[in-house]
Amino acid sequence: MKNIITWEPDNYQNISESYEDRIQEFRNGSIQLSNVQLYDAGCYVVTVTDKEGSSRDGVIVLNVNEPVDKDLNFVVVAATILLTISILLMFFLWVCNQSVKLCKKKRRAQNVNGNLTVVNMV
Repeated sequence: MKNIITWEPDNYQNISESYEDRIQEFRNGSIQLSNVQLYDAGCYVVTVTDKEGSSRDGVIVLNVNEPVDKDLNFVVVAATILLTISILLMFFLWVCNQSVKLCKKKRRAQNVNGNLTVVNMV
């Protein structure tokens, strides 16, 4: 266990260095931890001691989830790349199809012209 902060009315003490810039203290003894990271996740024990010296413990469980936008950005970029590739492939197939049609037309024209010449010679 690591002591993060000790509080007495109107007096905060022993703020841990790793939390120093991220803790905001309030007059009622509560604190707010900002800029939480995945490594901040875990159980936090709060100990309250009265003037007579008796104390009580409470546990706070902090769950930290990674932002969804990172995953969403990855999906958007991957989908954009796949869409671009598919469009390029469809264009390439269209060009190939047009080339085949053009070659067939030229062959038919050559065959027709060749047959006509053969027919004219006979």
